[in-house]
Amino acid sequence: MGGELRQTIQYNRIARWSETENRRMEILSRKMNNNTITVDENKEYRRLILSLFIANPERMDSLMPNMDVPKNQLTQQLIFKDLAKSAIDLRKLLTSFRRPVYIIDGRQDILNFAAYEYKILFPSYELYWIQDCGHFPMFEQPELFYQIMTSILVKER
Repeated sequence: MGGELRQTIQYNRIARWSETENRRMEILSRKMNNNTITVDENKEYRRLILSLFIANPERMDSLMPNMDVPKNQLTQQLIFKDLAKSAIDLRKLLTSFRRPVYIIDGRQDILNFAAYEYKILFPSYELYWIQDCGHFPMFEQPELFYQIMTSILVKER
């Protein structure tokens, strides 16, 4: 999405969290960057981050096992640091892509601005919104998500 992606996510995070949550995230992020974060603090950090990606906080406990999967945090940190320095804007490269594109996104996804921007830039893209849903529609609204997926797959046969 270009350089503004990270900044937009940051603004969305600040707007969505309480002042206490934002302060806590600043502390935990510093500890994460300094490699001084404890196991319990890392769990708190992950829970805070993942809370941004769901529509309904009451679903948090039931969704955590699906969302909080093992990953290489060092690799993720390196990718995000590299992206922050990068001037690559994939939107320009996508103009030459000629296959159908389908986007399924939750209306309450903290990143839904990206889906909307792609739809504006590329009107041929088909965008499916799922209400009461965040970043993980396959977990938050699985019935509707798989119904949409099935209709897309049938269409593409």
